[in-house]
Amino acid sequence: MVNKNLIDDLRWVLQFETINDAMNLVDYRIQDWDAQLENLSNNRTLIEDAFSEVKSHFLGTYFEVLFSFAIRHFTTLEVICEHEQIHLSGRTLGEVDLIVRTPQGEFIQFEIAIKFYLQRPDLVPHDWIGPNKNDSLYKKTERALTHQLTILKTDEGIEWLKSRSLPVVERTELLVFGRLFYDFLNRHRHHSDAVWIRFDDFCRAAFSSLAIAKKPHWLTHAEDMEYIDHSECCLYLKECFTTDSRPVLFAVYDEFMINDGNKWVFVVPNAW
Repeated sequence: MVNKNLIDDLRWVLQFETINDAMNLVDYRIQDWDAQLENLSNNRTLIEDAFSEVKSHFLGTYFEVLFSFAIRHFTTLEVICEHEQIHLSGRTLGEVDLIVRTPQGEFIQFEIAIKFYLQRPDLVPHDWIGPNKNDSLYKKTERALTHQLTILKTDEGIEWLKSRSLPVVERTELLVFGRLFYDFLNRHRHHSDAVWIRFDDFCRAAFSSLAIAKKPHWLTHAEDMEYIDHSECCLYLKECFTTDSRPVLFAVYDEFMINDGNKWVFVVPNAW
């Protein structure tokens, strides 16, 4: 896992671009972060140690470690605690992803997530939905604002803060990282490097070489991606969609910009 792609993924995280309306963490990024990242790419012991205990290949776990590393080593924020579960009578009320302290002494609770949503304007307010259609940006936001980000305001949460000698956390922030995929057929309305398209339309389109994006490499194009031509992708998807209705994410090789700058494409079944 520790390779050039890890450094590229960390750089992606350090842009601190969220797909929801959230606080701007760039304000807390250290001034020489780019130079420090370059140093890290030449001497990777620090980041190797951070990932040495990571056994899971789930994208969520991978992102959490990247985000924690970014906050600890590339910002002026101090991590007070992370991934703490709040219990009551043997029952888990929920988990606190992160509590940080700003240089001004403010304590902030972060709820973080990595999500990939496809636009379906016909489903407003659930118009940004996950590939499996059971998730949406609306649902994620509502769940966070009504549950995860209220835990420390409950009696049990306040008692937990007291047990850690921490003040009441007045500020909470939901940070949803990821990527928004626009409809390929309406792509010219938007400036995006990510689109989604139904299978039949995909096979009629003119894409160059593509590679199946395998988790956790959904943030940047991995070094070892195997690119195949468009016709091979259609044959692969035709067989794939006969037994599995899950959309498939491709990285687009776009050296000559013949794909309108699209770097990622989610191909979904015709009935999706």
